Amino acid sequence: MDTLCSELSAEDCEWLGQMAKALELGALYSNLSEMTTQAEFDAFFDLREGLIYTNFRRNLPTSQTRLYSHMGAAHASKAPMALTAYTQSSAYRMQYDFETTRGRVYSTQPAYGAGSSIVYGGVVEPLGAHPTLLARGLAEASASYHFLASSEPGAGCVTNPFATMADFGAGAPYGESHDGFTYVRKLTPEQLARTNGSVNFLPILRRLDATRAAEIRFRSQL
Repeated sequence: MDTLCSELSAEDCEWLGQMAKALELGALYSNLSEMTTQAEFDAFFDLREGLIYTNFRRNLPTSQTRLYSHMGAAHASKAPMALTAYTQSSAYRMQYDFETTRGRVYSTQPAYGAGSSIVYGGVVEPLGAHPTLLARGLAEASASYHFLASSEPGAGCVTNPFATMADFGAGAPYGESHDGFTYVRKLTPEQLARTNGSVNFLPILRRLDATRAAEIRFRSQL
């Protein structure tokens, strides 16, 4: 690798290294069901998140660029992986380690009601309602799809209960791991295929940018 990198820029050398790791990742994934220790899965997770992080950085040349990504909730968590030995997720690295996107990552996680299911590893798996409190509150709502912030206060500056509620999957409060929930009352593979891409998050991102700009102005006056 050192011999090859002597002819490349630092950026291209890093990319070459990640492509080599991608081959290793493919080999690990083919044996994922055979992993029996936490250390083996941690190695897989580290390679995977590093490759995703590199791809993000190569496609975000300026802070004005917007990149929309659909990936699993674990990748999108901005909270440090406190309950496991995992290295940090790609979203965490983008939020804290990459100057261009530091403090600008907007991340959502799925929420769904009872009777939902997903395809994972090629198998349809049933899901219980998640988060339970949210699903219970929206079970009788007229609309089947909702977006709810997980940290921003509600009308009248009422504290958002999810801001400090523990998300055991992320090992942190919901308000720290993600910015909001995209809720489907009954999520199924067929339903997801029909609705995928129909939610417009651009207004949400613009509001987030405006809010952070106001925070910066306020802090500069202190």
